Amino acid sequence: MSLFKRKEKLSDIELLNNYRNLLTEEEILKIELKETKLALDAAYCILQNVTEPELIDSAIYELNSIQSKYTFLTKKYREISA
Repeated sequence: MSLFKRKEKLSDIELLNNYRNLLTEEEILKIELKETKLALDAAYCILQNVTEPELIDSAIYELNSIQSKYTFLTKKYREISA
């Protein structure tokens, strides 16, 4: 047994939740955009690999939802950083 506890790296979302009051709105949007982009990449990957019709429909709905969120966050980020 180790005497030292291994510190686990916090995800961006955990950092965001822990330090939200210390971050600017622009920094918060950057983190949310990064996380949404990762989710978008994952949704594309899922869509490319599913074969069942029900799962294809589900993947398309998920992809559209994430794309809408990404578009909204991008627009908001442009407004703030302009």
